[in-house]
Amino acid sequence: MNRRAFLSGLGATLAGCLPKASLQPGTPQRLGWRLGLGQVFDYTTTIRRTDGLRALEQQVRWRYQVRELLPSGQYLLQATPLAVGIASSRSEDATRPLERALGARHQATTTFRLDLDGRVLDAPGDDFSARIPHLLLGMKLPSSPVLPGASWSDPALAALLAPVFPTHMSLTSEGTTSWQAGRQVVELRHDARASLPEGGPALLATGSSRWDTNQGHLLERRLHLELVPSDTNQPGTLELLLAS
Repeated sequence: MNRRAFLSGLGATLAGCLPKASLQPGTPQRLGWRLGLGQVFDYTTTIRRTDGLRALEQQVRWRYQVRELLPSGQYLLQATPLAVGIASSRSEDATRPLERALGARHQATTTFRLDLDGRVLDAPGDDFSARIPHLLLGMKLPSSPVLPGASWSDPALAALLAPVFPTHMSLTSEGTTSWQAGRQVVELRHDARASLPEGGPALLATGSSRWDTNQGHLLERRLHLELVPSDTNQPGTLELLLAS
């Protein structure tokens, strides 16, 4: 019986009581999510945009709660915004610290599904900035135990880049994630590329994540996005940070 079928059968009873990953040298470990029904966890997402002239930073703090353990082996998460803040490097731009500010159209309470293998399904939001906090939770994790140094294809990472381009454009994307170091707190390395055909521009993403193998959840994720080639001397970049 595979892991997905096993967890689906046990459901809420054992979802939060799975055995901790072994820390014995040379023993493969599982990297999937392990959440219990009703479990609550908070993340702050920081989006920093630079264009050579200024830097604009937005922070949003979200609270996620596991509302259901679906028969398909997925978690149904409810996401509630707790605070939002905006800061700019230019004094003439509006600046305010992270503060309680509910009710914005794109920051409403919503739900989506999180797969045990790390994929985010049905990410809510009408645009990239609204969806990115939830998409940052998603990364493809191996369905079987792996050893340090393992590398695997990560379509969730590549899919994170797609909303940057207009939907009518034909896009080619690929991404990989690899286990760089650590055993109890695992350091993961991310590399992805989304490009347009016939020599068009490409969006490159590099970054890292910290994953807790004992608790079965993401601690922190950092991504750097850059468009290449650029026809300007000061190409824009996007820095993304997800932290618990």
